[in-house]
Amino acid sequence: MALYENIFIVRQDVSSTQVDAITDSFEEIIREHGGSVAKREYWGLRTLAYRINKNKKGHYVLFNIDAPSEAVRELARQMRLNEDVLRELTVRLDSLPEAPSPIMLTKGDRDRDRASRDGTRVEAAKTDDASAKTDDAPAKTDDESAKTAKPEGAPAETDDASAKTAQTDVSVAEKEPDAAEATTAADAPATDAPADQPTVDMETVADEASEPKPAKPRRAAPKKAKAETKKRAVKDEKVASADKTKSKPAAKPKRAAAKKTAKAKESAD
Repeated sequence: MALYENIFIVRQDVSSTQVDAITDSFEEIIREHGGSVAKREYWGLRTLAYRINKNKKGHYVLFNIDAPSEAVRELARQMRLNEDVLRELTVRLDSLPEAPSPIMLTKGDRDRDRASRDGTRVEAAKTDDASAKTDDAPAKTDDESAKTAKPEGAPAETDDASAKTAQTDVSVAEKEPDAAEATTAADAPATDAPADQPTVDMETVADEASEPKPAKPRRAAPKKAKAETKKRAVKDEKVASADKTKSKPAAKPKRAAAKKTAKAKESAD
């Protein structure tokens, strides 16, 4: 026979006594088909992750079953036909746990389980560290032996130092003739300039240098030049407008004034 774990949820309107009656009926179905219930747990009324048929809560029940596959199939069929059962789930296991499920444990029991797990983890970590230290010990011994073997290479280092000193002596010997040549060149008397080279009168050069150079005329800033041109244009426009007003002919007399003058003339005649 195979081992299974079954969990089903009963709707929230059902009382606890009715839940016990429903679980008893399911357990009888398993026994009728040649199986047995190794463990049975009632987890109580718990809130659902989402609503199922307008139910926010449900009664949870767990079965640990040792039965053939036919019994499990008949149990699942009866649970689907029952209107009080909202959901059911059956999982096959390799072995049935003897300890109670984590939901049934109290807070103190959970803390003890965590402490025991942490203790086993710490012990495992300590054993790993000890094994790592033992593995590192041969490497350290090899390093110490290599350090002690260093004096064998000491003569080679002394030979390198003697070669370096010989090179420095050669470089100093090469530099000494160059320094002697430099001192002889500095001590030698200066020769006169050739006769073909033209002479320069220093007084004329000094006079030319002392003469003041003519100052370059400063250019007016472009902005200022534009402003001045605008002002000039405005002045020119004003003058032109004044000239036009002066050159205009006198206005003709109005018709009423002309009629009056005509009547005056007629009366005078």
